[in-house]
Amino acid sequence: MRRYNFFIKGMVCESCEKLLKKELKNIEDISEFNVDFKSGIASVSLREDSHITIEEIFKRIEKHGYFCSMEKDSRLKLITMSLGLLVILVGGYFLLKDYFSFDLNILDGNVSLGILFVLGLFTGFHCIAMCGGFVVSYSTVSKGKYKPHILYGSGKLLSYTIIGAFFGFIGSIFTFTPLIRGIAAILAGLFLVIFGIGMLDIFQSLKRVRFKQPSFFKFKSKHPMVIGLLNGLMIACGPLQAMYIYAAGTSSIKEGALALLFFGLGTLPIMLLFGVFTSLLSSSFTKKILKISGVIVIVLGIIMLNRGLSLAGYNFSSIPSNQATGNVVRSTDGYQEIRMDVSSKGYEPNSFIIQKDVPVKWIINVVELNGCNNELISQKLGIDKKLQKGEQVIEFMPNEEGKIGFNCGMGMIRGEFIVQNDISEPIAATNQDLKGTCGMGGGCGCGMMM
Repeated sequence: MRRYNFFIKGMVCESCEKLLKKELKNIEDISEFNVDFKSGIASVSLREDSHITIEEIFKRIEKHGYFCSMEKDSRLKLITMSLGLLVILVGGYFLLKDYFSFDLNILDGNVSLGILFVLGLFTGFHCIAMCGGFVVSYSTVSKGKYKPHILYGSGKLLSYTIIGAFFGFIGSIFTFTPLIRGIAAILAGLFLVIFGIGMLDIFQSLKRVRFKQPSFFKFKSKHPMVIGLLNGLMIACGPLQAMYIYAAGTSSIKEGALALLFFGLGTLPIMLLFGVFTSLLSSSFTKKILKISGVIVIVLGIIMLNRGLSLAGYNFSSIPSNQATGNVVRSTDGYQEIRMDVSSKGYEPNSFIIQKDVPVKWIINVVELNGCNNELISQKLGIDKKLQKGEQVIEFMPNEEGKIGFNCGMGMIRGEFIVQNDISEPIAATNQDLKGTCGMGGGCGCGMMM
């Protein structure tokens, strides 16, 4: 009996493993086989009288869009691929960070949930791998051409929305401080980054970082509505895990429901196209798009991660600003008086040089109020204030030299205080590495308003 051990590239989840096991099971010349997507290793044992070659087995596997080899990728190749990925991610991050954000507020028409739709859209190809079998199952028993797909989509959206609302409710029970909201966004971002790297199939060990689907969630119904409803319970899905964490971080039933609704809407186009045009969507094409989607998911995960860090009082981005440093005026009562406008463009100015150990009177004039700028947070100063239109005053004492950041409730509009021992010399207007706007082209609306 001949036995072969070989490596398979391109597996991203348990569904890939099941697909290949089914393919190998249909080959009569194989007496024993095993496929493990976590390690990327497969093995087959051929019968004594078999005439099939290992190359023919490879072809049977590779027709599904995977790649087989007898040798593992060299360390040099992994390093090269990792460096290439790093360049793509850094470039993609700085290219997209000004155009996308993760705001879930809908307090006015300016704020959009489009980014969650985009995230769902790019993870839709992974949905084919995870849930494509379910779509095929109801397609084979449903006589209608479009009705079953509409039922499936409706069930999926309803399930996502209800579960999103549930996680938002769980978050609302607890006191979600900006720090906790930041941690939730950080965890969601990390899930997306890890999952996106897994989609690229570079680091095999990352495939072990996932929740296993409980056996009681496995279902056999072929009714499209039931399948769609139960899709919300696919807790083994990486992006869905991230969205549930994010929904909890919103601390709102409405926002949690909307987060999952828009994410679910994004996943539907690819899934529905798969159901209608299954024969036209080749496995190799899906795998190529999956790689591209993986990069986008990682970039979006980094953006969400940075948003969480900003809410927690930190961030790892340096964004050029066209805002000048604000002037400090000494008032008669001994305060340092600073003025800042809040509008749909962000904070103007968004940077101030202030003196240590001298109390500050921060006069905030809200010109335009929306869901992106309606909350002002500074972790270091212990400030978490809901803003209203018109002037309001915040007083604080800067006790330490250095930079003190402040940001909106979504972590996307940022500014800073530069605390110095002596600011007796004239303060020159300088550009700071900050940005006081949120969204596309300087507009507030978290990615959609110009």
